Amino acid sequence: PFGNNDLKPQKTTIYELGLQQQFFEDFAFDVTAFYRDIRDWISSSQPIPTFLAGISYSQRINRDFANVRGITLAVNKRFTNHYSFGIDYTFQIAEGTNSSPDQEFFSQLNGAEPTKILTPLDWDQTHTLNANVYVGDVDWGISLIYNFYTGQPYTPTVIPGAYTGRNVLTGLTQNSRRKPVVSRFDLELHKDFNFSSFNIQFFLKVFNLFDAKNPLIVFGDTGKPDFTLEELQVRDYDPGWFDYPNFYSEPRNIYLGTKIYLK
Repeated sequence: PFGNNDLKPQKTTIYELGLQQQFFEDFAFDVTAFYRDIRDWISSSQPIPTFLAGISYSQRINRDFANVRGITLAVNKRFTNHYSFGIDYTFQIAEGTNSSPDQEFFSQLNGAEPTKILTPLDWDQTHTLNANVYVGDVDWGISLIYNFYTGQPYTPTVIPGAYTGRNVLTGLTQNSRRKPVVSRFDLELHKDFNFSSFNIQFFLKVFNLFDAKNPLIVFGDTGKPDFTLEELQVRDYDPGWFDYPNFYSEPRNIYLGTKIYLK
């Protein structure tokens, strides 16, 4: 699509209502409800005809809109008695007409009508849970971090068939299915040694502690990261042809190092 010097600024209006409350001596509770109204998102116009037969073009316009609503709950304990912890949960719904400026353009190329309803955005994540616990003292510490969230939406694909016209449904609803959930643990620990002129710290960081094989991308026809129906249509193919390592989160990573602090 061509640019447009008359584009208006994109606008986001945010509403939040929160409550923070301390209970007992070391614990705090936080609840926040939020709503975001997003207008004048950049999109693509309908094909604009030219004086040349069969030739048209598309232009950037302010058309798309979206809204995000949800609530966050959190409980935290400050560091006392050699430990602290925190846990937060977010429920969120993010809906809009399109997730990117080019989405409308390519939909029109495939014969679809302009988007008229709200659908889940590509980054919509309904449930998110984070938790951490830390145990330590002046010269040592161990922390365990846990993350869990439901899969983001994707658009399922169907077996290709014959279709004509702009009003024919060529596939399933945009972002109508969900990817699998993602869950992982991270571990960090450190030990400090004090000397007369400097301090030295040894640390160990392990990301994805249990080497979870979390799928981030899936095949649209099956909803799985390791199987597509295309495998049934191809004979004598290389077994690794449909293997995509980037469909999964990173495997376990271990970092071991030192930090030196001069006094």
